[in-house]
Amino acid sequence: MSLNEYLSKIGNQMKAGETPLSDYIITKQLTRSTSEYSDAKALPHVQVAIRMKSQGKSDADLVNHFIPYVICDGAQNKEQKKPSLGDMAYSPDEFLAAKSSLKIDVDWYINQQLLPPITRLIEHIEGIEVDFVAQCLGVDGKKYKFG
Repeated sequence: MSLNEYLSKIGNQMKAGETPLSDYIITKQLTRSTSEYSDAKALPHVQVAIRMKSQGKSDADLVNHFIPYVICDGAQNKEQKKPSLGDMAYSPDEFLAAKSSLKIDVDWYINQQLLPPITRLIEHIEGIEVDFVAQCLGVDGKKYKFG
């Protein structure tokens, strides 16, 4: 299987909803109480931890533990023009409990989690361009075209 075919397959599976939830879960350690974060609104793991606290978890249950979350489509929150990343984060349990009312933000995962490391890997390989990789994954490659 060529690189083009492989990346296209991955992108198509993600867009078709065939990628398991476990592949989208990000974990980040909560290093202090949620009230001690000055930029809590922008931090996905902190926003999820705040909701976990409202559901009965204590600081002892959360501080120094890894908080799992997934990033969902920001279109869910219609009141805000551009939701923060923290507003788009949900625990896997919240996602499953929402019973399909939440959707994984596939474009965010491709643009923020897949393309940056792939770009770093291929930047010195002649003949493979980032815009080509983006197109294979199913996102607009024009914004990655340089020169």
